[in-house]
Amino acid sequence: MKSIKYLIPNFFTSLSLLSALIAIHYISIGEFILAPWLIMFSMICDFLDGKFARILDAATPFGALFDTMSDFVAFGIAPAFLIYQVSLYRIPFLGALVTIIFVFSGCFRLVRFSLRNNDIHKKSSFIGLPIPIAAGFISSSVILSLRTWNQIPDDNIFMIIVFLISILMISRIEYLTIEQDTLYRKNFRFLFALFLISAVVTFKYFYIAILFWITSYILFCLLRHIFVFILNKQRFLKRNTG
Repeated sequence: MKSIKYLIPNFFTSLSLLSALIAIHYISIGEFILAPWLIMFSMICDFLDGKFARILDAATPFGALFDTMSDFVAFGIAPAFLIYQVSLYRIPFLGALVTIIFVFSGCFRLVRFSLRNNDIHKKSSFIGLPIPIAAGFISSSVILSLRTWNQIPDDNIFMIIVFLISILMISRIEYLTIEQDTLYRKNFRFLFALFLISAVVTFKYFYIAILFWITSYILFCLLRHIFVFILNKQRFLKRNTG
């Protein structure tokens, strides 16, 4: 019976991978609305596999590696395929190059995360934008664009956005987690509660709520990083001139 608890996190990891593979199929046949939803469903499964692994004390090296491989497909390959097929194929060379950069950045981000987090039972802050967040931003942006304009309104702007998201993944910016034991934990719980409320209220336009909160999260951590950098620099100058 004890082995069952190890199956639960791996079940959600498998479900995340399956959802991503189905998303890739739908992208290949031009179903650009359903595919992003499947990628975002993978995000939910990815959240649940880690959550259950910690709750059940069922985190294992195998589960961590399986999760990493699944994440690369769900949040690296699938979004990149979506990016290219829905828009960037219309930009010769640069479109393909930015798509490849997104994949490589996601891969780099996952490897760095795996090497940095030796304790698979502990949830710490992220260095660089988490790849599920990057995939969620791309997916919700695609849905919003297709629902509003029936296409990506500007391929060049979209390409720049994808490039910036890729850079954020490999950056040294710290992204806090909801479960992180810091002074920001209560604030993030409050924000997460607001997210759930807004998701219920805007159920029909759930993708807008997702895009809004993901964008807010990215900007919050980016501004926090800038603020901490300036504060540390001022302390350094004061210490050396005092």
